[in-house]
Amino acid sequence: MGEARVHGIEDEESLRRFTAALLDDLQALERVLDDPRLERGVRRLGAEQELFLVGADARPRGVAPAILARASDPRLTPEIARFNLEANLTPRLLEGACLSALHDELREVLTLVRAEAARQDAFPVLTGILPTLEPHDLEPHAFSPGARYVALDAAVQRARGEEASVHIEGIDELRLRSASVLLEACNTSFQLHLQTDPEHFARDYNLAQWVSAPLLAAAAGSPLLFDRRLWRETRIALFRQSVDARSEAQRARGGRSRVSFGDAWVRESILELFREDVTRHRPLLIGDDRSEPEDDLPELRALRLHAGTVWRWNRGCYGTHRADDGTRRAHLRVECRVLPSGPSLIDEVANAALFYGLMLGAAQTYGDPARTLPFESAREAFLAAARSGLGAELVLPDGTRGGAVTLLRERLIPLARDGLRSAGVDANEADHYLDVVDARVRERRTLAAWLLAGHASLADTRPSTRSAALTNGLRLAQSDDAPVHTWAPLTAATCDAPPDRRVRAWMSTDLVTLRPADRVDLAASMMAWRHVRHVPVEDDAGKLLGMLDLRRWLVALSRGNPPEAVRDLMDPSPIVVSPETDVRDALGLLRTHDVTALAVVEDDRLVGLMTERDFLALTERLLAP
Repeated sequence: MGEARVHGIEDEESLRRFTAALLDDLQALERVLDDPRLERGVRRLGAEQELFLVGADARPRGVAPAILARASDPRLTPEIARFNLEANLTPRLLEGACLSALHDELREVLTLVRAEAARQDAFPVLTGILPTLEPHDLEPHAFSPGARYVALDAAVQRARGEEASVHIEGIDELRLRSASVLLEACNTSFQLHLQTDPEHFARDYNLAQWVSAPLLAAAAGSPLLFDRRLWRETRIALFRQSVDARSEAQRARGGRSRVSFGDAWVRESILELFREDVTRHRPLLIGDDRSEPEDDLPELRALRLHAGTVWRWNRGCYGTHRADDGTRRAHLRVECRVLPSGPSLIDEVANAALFYGLMLGAAQTYGDPARTLPFESAREAFLAAARSGLGAELVLPDGTRGGAVTLLRERLIPLARDGLRSAGVDANEADHYLDVVDARVRERRTLAAWLLAGHASLADTRPSTRSAALTNGLRLAQSDDAPVHTWAPLTAATCDAPPDRRVRAWMSTDLVTLRPADRVDLAASMMAWRHVRHVPVEDDAGKLLGMLDLRRWLVALSRGNPPEAVRDLMDPSPIVVSPETDVRDALGLLRTHDVTALAVVEDDRLVGLMTERDFLALTERLLAP
């Protein structure tokens, strides 16, 4: 489906035509499940590598279109934001040296991206959520070129009728509202595909659902978003909320989000998933191209387009390909979307070994988990692993429960070894990559643990400096392709990026504020308790109304009769800057107006203060050896 042929729903007639195409495709899929051209008895693996692009300052850099234009590699494709890229890896038989072949191709693609990114003064970074991302980076100008993503954004906003509300609680708490689906661009993944037979699809899909919890526990790597410490794999919560297209009424009655783990096991076939997608979710995008191949083997373009706007954590996929004899064949796949990108290529291939090994081993040992395990137990374990990583409790298909570390090391990693060997995967390869997972679990050193430890070690640094250090630490560690459990602890010395020259990076955000009716002696006490010389005055909605500073208070006190209410003493017209103001311009305002603090306002709301103390911190950073 070409990008130019994908657009939003224009009128009722276009919706009816597309709905008719969906129903036609469902009937065609039902027929093709019995077609001998639907491949059986073949196990192939595939993968999609997503990544971030950053500049020398460690912040996101929107150079993906330029990289795609120069690289001219069909494996590279755009993602939703200009600072994201995706690579579609070559499908290969799940046997022999398939894991090292996957590793080699990942190296090849990353080397290509690094070379082309360097021409744009940028670097690729493999991580589930980029530490230096800020809400300001998710403005409309960040969308990748093309009609698809802009149309998707408009369709989601139209469907829900209001801004998305994101609320995630972990060690810290994040609350924000966003009108755009660009929040999705905060997430990058390493997605795995496993080809399956139509007769075994239900079992394999259900196994992928069960496998998601141990996989997430062993590979959690996205604990930070906008400098908040949230879930060990925050992508799971963020993605669900960022593209939630439900209206308020649909949420109130419990309608399912387009990003979900699901509500039940699959009982018979892939048709159940596609039918449920069509039943529960109205189309967001439609396509004009309905031409089908002359050999009558359907492409299911409408159905696949619609399924691409329903983001299950494990997805059923239909595709066509050219067989070795040149004939067109169809196939079914299970796509696992739970893994974050990174932290290193060897870690990613090790995670792939765990996924494929568990899928194969559990099929032989347990069969279909739908026969023995309540679906709610699998979903509960999935969410626990996303929240707590290796601290979660997992469950086996036979109902056995235990801590993630114990079950992974004693039951699941050995099961994955058996599964890979039974499929004919080279035993030395299987051991090599699964040993990486075992060591990571044994030492409890996932990327989430490494990032949180680094965040704690940099607790006394400013958020922008800390985020840059984390991002640069990731980039430098990935350059050696060493597994994350061997990485050295992160320190402030890792931050070799030039300082961010925006006010946003240096302003103070931990503010105490006053209301106009507050007592002046309360203000004086607050200044003394907090050791500050400036207190903003705002209304209940956060709109800046004035500034009270120590100078005004001392002048009033010297006159012998200071007013009682803050409104009578505050400066009603403080000097204001935007978070994006260059600090050099901000310093000029400080001098020109002979003030000692600037109020930082965004969208008509107070977001911070830039004081003389903050300028001193910047000077210290610039003068540091």
